[in-house]
Amino acid sequence: MTLEQQLADAIAAQNALTQVVADKQAQIDGATAAQQAAFVAWMNNAKHQFASNNLRALFVGGSESKWYPVVFSLPARVLGRVNIGRGVHNDAEKYGRFNGSMNFSLDVVSGEWGGAPGRVIPISYQYSLGTNLVNPYVADFGADVYGMALVVYLLGQRTYDISTSWQGDVTAYTADKNNLIYSAEGDEYAIFRDAKTAVAASMLPNNYLRGG
Repeated sequence: MTLEQQLADAIAAQNALTQVVADKQAQIDGATAAQQAAFVAWMNNAKHQFASNNLRALFVGGSESKWYPVVFSLPARVLGRVNIGRGVHNDAEKYGRFNGSMNFSLDVVSGEWGGAPGRVIPISYQYSLGTNLVNPYVADFGADVYGMALVVYLLGQRTYDISTSWQGDVTAYTADKNNLIYSAEGDEYAIFRDAKTAVAASMLPNNYLRGG
């Protein structure tokens, strides 16, 4: 075998080895990318389901003497916590300082077609009206929208501090009549709710605990 042939064979062998290494590196890169994608998907799902409390301020309009449906989308297959509160100085520009406070805490989970029903478990409710209010902040509450949502009727013209242990939608509906809280392709499945003019579910003040 000539020197030229030996050199050609060595180059060919080197090229083959380089290709093997490149193929292995491509496999490693692909596996790494797949693991990264799986981790990001898990992290996003964990953030959706188990995020630390998502705090937001929610203003409920309408009339200050009526209660309006506030609709929470519910987490699926995992129990979530909802807290609805008011500080003593919320809306001080309207009602003055020390105008009342509240905290309402519930555990919730969405219902499923062919599966478990939705659950709404009130944990505690406490409130102080202050010196210039006569109505409690919560008139009624319960599972709604075929078990997929929580509806809490909150007194209008107030700001509430909402926190949930998952990322979900919270919407206040402030029409007096026919609030469309759920729309569907078939009109017969649409759900409408009116504002309330009286407290429907009696709840006593000051640390009254309720079980599910």
